[in-house]
Amino acid sequence: MERLDLGMKPAHPLEEAAIHLARYANILNHIKDKTVLDLACGEGYGSALLMQYGAKKVVGVDISVETIEKAKQIFSSTGVEYIAGDAQSVAKLLGENVFDVVVSIETIEHVQDPEALLKTMKKVAKEDAIFYITCPNDYWYFPTENESNPFHIRKYTFEDFSTLTQSVLGDDVSWGLGSTVWGFGTAPLDSNEYLPLGTSWMRQYRSEGGLIIENGSTEALDTSNCSFYCGIWNASNISFSSGIIPFGMDAYKKIFEAIEYDIISRLREDNNALRDRVQELEIEFRRKSLFLMAADSENKILKESVSKLDLQKDILQQQIYENTRQAEEKTFDLNKQVIELKNKINELSYNIDVMKIGYYRYLRMSKYVPTFAKNLVLKIYRKFHG
Repeated sequence: MERLDLGMKPAHPLEEAAIHLARYANILNHIKDKTVLDLACGEGYGSALLMQYGAKKVVGVDISVETIEKAKQIFSSTGVEYIAGDAQSVAKLLGENVFDVVVSIETIEHVQDPEALLKTMKKVAKEDAIFYITCPNDYWYFPTENESNPFHIRKYTFEDFSTLTQSVLGDDVSWGLGSTVWGFGTAPLDSNEYLPLGTSWMRQYRSEGGLIIENGSTEALDTSNCSFYCGIWNASNISFSSGIIPFGMDAYKKIFEAIEYDIISRLREDNNALRDRVQELEIEFRRKSLFLMAADSENKILKESVSKLDLQKDILQQQIYENTRQAEEKTFDLNKQVIELKNKINELSYNIDVMKIGYYRYLRMSKYVPTFAKNLVLKIYRKFHG
C-alpha cells in the first residue's frame, strides 16, 4: 500500500500498521527533546508518533494538500505542524539550519533528482543533525527490469541507495534491513496500554527493547530479499526496532507448520500441478471443440443433402402423380374408344348380316333374271353413279 488511510481501516489493518510503523520505530530512540522534520510525511501518522514519543517539535511536510488537510484533522491533538510543500524546495519553505533530526521514509524513489533532495535535507538540518532515510527494495517486489511500482520513478539496489546517500550525507552511518520477523515476545495484558494515534484506528504500544537472533540458516535476511533498506547517520547507541503484532499460540502453530513442513512450497507445487492440468484440459477442450465444430459442419451438410433429397422426392412424387393422372385419363379415353369401336363393329356386323340376307336373296333371284336385263341395269347404274 503506497499510502495508508488512517481515516478508514484497510483490508489488512494489522499488516499495514506493522509495515508502516516498523519504519518509524528505528528513529524513536533519537528524537527525545529534538526538533524533527518528517519529510514527505504522507498521512502524518509517523509525525504524530514522533511527537508522541518525546520530540520537542515535529514538522510534517507533504506535497499533497489533501493529505495534509486530512492529517491536520486526524492528528490535530498531537501538536504536530503539518505543511503542504514540495520536499525538494523545503529549505525555502522552512529555512536552513533548523532541525536536529531529519526523517525521510521512502521518498527518494519518488523524485527525479534524488541528489538534490539529499542536499536540501542537509540544508535544513543543523550541522550535527541526525538523518534517517529508508528506501524500498523494489527489486524483490518487481524482480525484472520490465516490472516496477507505478508510483516510483526508480528502483534501487542496496548498493545504489548506499552509494548515493553516502555521497551527500557522509560515511557515519549504520545500515539496517527491514523485513518480516518471527519469534517470541511479551505483550501487555491490559489493552489500555495500547495508545491511540490521534483519532485514527491505529493503536500501538512501544516496546523498549528486544533481542534479535542472528539467522544464518533458514532463508537468512540479506540485501536482496529484504523489504526495505534504512540508514541512520550521525547517531550513537543505535538499536534497530520493529513493528510487531502479537499472536496467540494457535497462530504460531500454523506459522511453524507452514515453515517446518514447507507448506507454501507444497501448495505452490500443487498449484503448478493444477495449472498444468488446467492447461491439459484446455487443450482437450479445444480439441473437442474443433471436433464438435467439424461434426456440426458435417451435420449441416447432411441436413442440406437430406433437404435436397426431400425436395427431389417431392418433385418425383408430383411427377408420379401427374403421370398416373395422365395415364388414367389416357386409359379412360382408350376404353371409351374401345367401346366406340365395339359399337361400330356391332353395327357393321349387323349391317353385314342385313346385307348378307339381301345378297343371298339376290343370288337366288339372279338365277331367274335374264342376262340382257342384268346388263341393262348395270348400264343404268353406271350412267347415274359414274
